[in-house]
Parts: sequence; C-alpha cells; structure tokens
Amino acid sequence: MRDMLFGDKLEKRDKWMKLVSTHPIFESKYNLTLDQERQLAYQRLKVISENKLFSIFDFDNDPVNLFTCHE
Repeated sequence: MRDMLFGDKLEKRDKWMKLVSTHPIFESKYNLTLDQERQLAYQRLKVISENKLFSIFDFDNDPVNLFTCHE
C-alpha cells in the first residue's frame, strides 16, 4: 500500500520519518504560548531546510514532495 501511495518518493519518505522520529525538536510540546509555538515552528522548519527535505521550489518542480511532507 505504501508503494502505491508514495511511488518513487519512498526514499524521501523514509528520510522524513527518520528525521521526525529521532530529532528532539519534533517531540510533542504542550501548553505553549503563541510566541513559543511560532518559535518551535521556525526551529522545525529550519531543521527540515538544513536536511534538504523540502524546498519552496517543490511547488513547481516536485509537487509530489508536498504530499510526502504533509503525510
């Protein structure tokens, strides 16, 4: 089923899953203020960017990756 849903993006999906399951920035946080939530979102996006898992250019060049990152 996974192969049907993600096709040739399995390797990228595996990188996503490894990153979010091992990096401490992706641990669940509760009862944050709005400013803390924004800072956490920024820090998470920074880690994603540093790991080159998503690019703003994917909207045009690799739209399938958008679905991979939202899964």
